[in-house]
Amino acid sequence: MTYIPKNRITTNLYTNGKEYILSTTSEPYVGYYYKLYTGKVFTGKTQNDSPNIELLPLIVVSPLDPNNVTTVSYTKDTKSIEYSALTKTNIFGVKQLPSTFYPFPTEDDYKLGEFQRYFAKKINESIYIEINKDTYDKLDAKDSMWLWDLYSVIELPWELTGDLKTVYTVNKNTVAQTEQKNKITGLGIYLKNDYLKFYNYESKNNLTAQPGELIDNEGKPYVGPYHIEVDRGYVEGLNPEPRQKRLFLKEFYVTQKRTT
Repeated sequence: MTYIPKNRITTNLYTNGKEYILSTTSEPYVGYYYKLYTGKVFTGKTQNDSPNIELLPLIVVSPLDPNNVTTVSYTKDTKSIEYSALTKTNIFGVKQLPSTFYPFPTEDDYKLGEFQRYFAKKINESIYIEINKDTYDKLDAKDSMWLWDLYSVIELPWELTGDLKTVYTVNKNTVAQTEQKNKITGLGIYLKNDYLKFYNYESKNNLTAQPGELIDNEGKPYVGPYHIEVDRGYVEGLNPEPRQKRLFLKEFYVTQKRTT
């Protein structure tokens, strides 16, 4: 490295690993460093403390908002960081992992009768997480800001309205066909086989369950008063009240008993 006068160097600085990464390996750096008047940063207490490896600012991408790129260290390299964020190019080697997303169908989705669900599956493992469309698009496009090579992605149409038995059957078949098409297993298990998830039930009160019709959440036959709630479906009691237990149609019990 070219000799630089001491009055143009800030020496004996220390980082705990949350500010910089090594330019050679992209790993977080813990230890002493010095800073040049240009804003560049290198390992070592001084330029005589070799090896002098250039350090780059660590970028943290918020798991709650994959578009929100923030910087832990604000240096004269900020222009490079802003360029990376604006162009969605990863010039520092720090990549984003997908995070779990819980979907909420909109009123328009219910009017349409279905919506799209998105999933990421670990390569060579039956480990799934549900993700949002933006994350799906990033992974599918092999975006350099993301660890896309660790995941395969799945897009799944999901029925919301219509005849209850038809919706159940269509969603169940869609999952089975998706597993077969993608040569994967475990998606149905990840979904707890709840093929009526988000189903838009028709609210009804003052109903009575007949023998063989409903099952409680412990697998026991339920005979007696119940009502139907738009979000929860079959629930004990004639009308909605706090702490009432969810019930299930007997024919769907095996696949729904573990849902809440």
